[in-house]
Amino acid sequence: MSAQGWGHILMMSPPVDPPAAAGKVAYAVSKFGMTLIAHGLAGEVADRNVALQRPLAGELIESYATITSAWRRQVWRKPDILADAALAIFAKEPGSFTGRALIGRGLPPREGATDFAKYRCDPGASRPGWGSTSSSRRIASL
Repeated sequence: MSAQGWGHILMMSPPVDPPAAAGKVAYAVSKFGMTLIAHGLAGEVADRNVALQRPLAGELIESYATITSAWRRQVWRKPDILADAALAIFAKEPGSFTGRALIGRGLPPREGATDFAKYRCDPGASRPGWGSTSSSRRIASL
């Protein structure tokens, strides 16, 4: 990517939340380290027109880990939200969109998206902000 002067890197890492480390320090250090690498690398490659984003759904994503857990399906999102976000990110000029932590409704499933209900694993479940037009306005402005 550096040699061609264009590219996108997506790195899945959590937001840094120090109070969340209590009781699980070793795990937290590994996750926070990933996040710091993402921030640092974004700065290192930005002048080469290579962007680095950290998309994170902000909710549980349907996966083997959630399917085999005690988490209720009503709070899950389909993995499609991350795939759609990746496509929207890759469509952008790298120099115009880099070094961001895109969390929850800050993910751009597609420009101008207004219907986030389709990402619910349980179509009957409703959570605050899911499918709201205020969140779609914020996404459309990215």
